[in-house]
Amino acid sequence: MKDNIKKVMERVPKWVKATVSSLVIIILAVCIDSIVQSTITRVGKIVGRDDTVIFQLDGMRTEKDRLVLDGWVFKLEVNSEENDFDIILYESESKKKHRLDVEETIRNDVNNYFSCEYDYSKTGFRAEIDIDDLKLDTKNYEILVQYKDEPEISRTGVYLSKGEIKYYDPEQFVQPNVKGEWIENVINEGVLRLYRPNIELYVYQLEDELIWIFSDEYLSSKNSDYMELQVATTQPDKLPKHRVEMSFTSDNIRFSITQNEIQGIETEGYRIAVTEIPKQYSIVTFWCGDYSNKWEWVEYFRPWYHFD
Repeated sequence: MKDNIKKVMERVPKWVKATVSSLVIIILAVCIDSIVQSTITRVGKIVGRDDTVIFQLDGMRTEKDRLVLDGWVFKLEVNSEENDFDIILYESESKKKHRLDVEETIRNDVNNYFSCEYDYSKTGFRAEIDIDDLKLDTKNYEILVQYKDEPEISRTGVYLSKGEIKYYDPEQFVQPNVKGEWIENVINEGVLRLYRPNIELYVYQLEDELIWIFSDEYLSSKNSDYMELQVATTQPDKLPKHRVEMSFTSDNIRFSITQNEIQGIETEGYRIAVTEIPKQYSIVTFWCGDYSNKWEWVEYFRPWYHFD
């Protein structure tokens, strides 16, 4: 049998053998590339927060031994018909990623709020996973988003820590050492929007206000009493008249810390200021920082969205 096969192979022209060999190599290369690309998309590399991705977790609950997350997510300036994404829970200690079963939902409230030339209605999600696959009572999970056919996985800044939703890394966060009924209520009931541990700056949102908690040490090092605060929007036509006339696409609502400071509250080591969240246009991003001829530092955050 082997001799017959050998004789047949000897009669096959060399050019045919070379062609077949080349085809086999090409097919193997395509298959390997497909497997690699599939693995990259499925596994992916965790990167920082993507400022073009807007994500909000509205709530979490359990249903019949399943953890259910409700929220919405979309990419700026991309119609939601192309909104194809995965929701991932990442457990940093074990480095394990849990991909949730995602059902997309219609969110007309989101589309109405950001109303612009792009459609953001198909942005809602219901994501779920078996509770038995997690250790919710003892572990911390970071929520990640990965868009299909993209190798990178984006951080959202939202965590599940011992069964609760947190807006900071629970392994690194240090709560401000402030006392008093009002400020303790802000910390307990508000939503943390920005945390810069190196200068001890905290920004909480309580309803339609931003509460800024500054350390005395940071304020004494500032060259200005002002905090720079700029606002990106999907509706530049609704900006103040002078901004529209000058063709600006964002608003500038820098504020004096002293003029917005809350008085009569004992907060040893800290000072507190309050500013209102604009309502006349949609808010995509707040950019805040210190600016004196150049940016000393700048960072973005988003409001906690609640729609009427």
